[in-house]
Amino acid sequence: MVEQATILSERVRTYYHPVLHGASSWWEEEEWVLSYHHPFPAGLPALDPHQCALHRFWGTLGWSNNPWIQDGNGLPSKSSTYDRIAICPISDLDIRRTGPTKFIFRIKPVGPRSIHHSQPKLRRWATAILLASPTFPIGGKIALEPELVLRHAPPFRHDWTWASVQQGRVVGRREEYLEVADQPVELQQSADGIRWFFTSHLPELATNLDEDRSIWALRLRRHGVVFYSHPGHHGFPWAVAESIANSALRKAISRLAFTFHKRLLAVVLRPLVRRLDAVCDFDQWQRAAANQDPTHVWKHANGLTDHQVWT
Repeated sequence: MVEQATILSERVRTYYHPVLHGASSWWEEEEWVLSYHHPFPAGLPALDPHQCALHRFWGTLGWSNNPWIQDGNGLPSKSSTYDRIAICPISDLDIRRTGPTKFIFRIKPVGPRSIHHSQPKLRRWATAILLASPTFPIGGKIALEPELVLRHAPPFRHDWTWASVQQGRVVGRREEYLEVADQPVELQQSADGIRWFFTSHLPELATNLDEDRSIWALRLRRHGVVFYSHPGHHGFPWAVAESIANSALRKAISRLAFTFHKRLLAVVLRPLVRRLDAVCDFDQWQRAAANQDPTHVWKHANGLTDHQVWT
């Protein structure tokens, strides 16, 4: 995230004032049109899984006091500075790209009176938003991504397209049968908001071994599947590292089994050890035997030491 913020700051310093030079804008009824004289640069790249999740949630973020939206001085756009623009998510601005240098906004004013900022001030505000936004093609728009993508998808035999039919419920259809009647599969969101479980039949798996099919079926029924974070279902961006290179954490995990059995056996062994300690307190022969370690036995060739006698 630090690297991403550094790239964003450098990007603003490089492009903010040059793209504003020669730009023009005007109103067309309720839409505001922005046209640049120079080609607009590509959007900010996604450098890590968390940033990919942030891009998917970009439309849900507000334009006001957003640390990712910076002006030419490196300061975030504030509602106090642009007090004639209604505070709203970026998706509500309905930003569309109609050409290499042309964008259309739908700006809602504050209050019942349609009093807007001056054109130069609106251009500065819009340029800061566009420079921080992900890339979207000509004819596209900044909106919530409707596509659901499985994370670590199971080896299904066919490709599936997933669509949300209501809150917490997803239906999957085979891509080759999207236009015809076909039996879909249904998934229900779990209480943790992350995992999804099949409430219908399982998709066909790309394996011919009955054992593999049984293992995958058990895994899917027990653990479900996971979609990448999506604002329509999770409400917050999240990401999981593919691997953890932390030696301290790996060492702690490896000791979990030993710690568990140590606590389990302590209940049984603690009374026995206490009884042995009590005997050793008044019997020197028992105390000598209890304090004997393997080196003493090896020293006498596995024979009796001076403190041991046959009884």
